Amino acid sequence: MGSSLVTPQHIHKSTLPSIPLRPIAAIFNGMVFFFFFFFFTLHFYIDDTDTSEASGSKSERASLMDN
Repeated sequence: MGSSLVTPQHIHKSTLPSIPLRPIAAIFNGMVFFFFFFFFTLHFYIDDTDTSEASGSKSERASLMDN
C-alpha cells in the first residue's frame, strides 16, 4: 500500500509539469509567430496608407497615370 501511494504521487508530479508545458509552449510559439507576422503585415499596411495619405500619393498616382 505504501508503494502504491508513492507511485501515483510520483507520476502525478512528473506529468504535471510536462502536460501544461507542451500546450503553453505551442501556444506561445504560435502567438509569437502570429504576432510578428501580423505586426509586420499591419506595420507595412499602415505605413503604406499613412504615406499615401500624408504625401498625397493619390494625386501623384493620378499624374503618373496621366503620363
